[in-house]
Amino acid sequence: MQYESPFIEVGIWHDQSLNDGLHANVQRVIPNFAVTYMTLTIFCVITNLVWDEK
Repeated sequence: MQYESPFIEVGIWHDQSLNDGLHANVQRVIPNFAVTYMTLTIFCVITNLVWDEK
């Protein structure tokens, strides 16, 4: 990729803040995922119970 401008410099640069942002998102998603999964599992079990009245 070639780009020449006296005002703009284009390059590839990786900052630590990207890793920090990804780590922060993972720390928020994992607990929420666990709670959501358990809630869905309990809901599925309860809604699939069948009471047979005789």
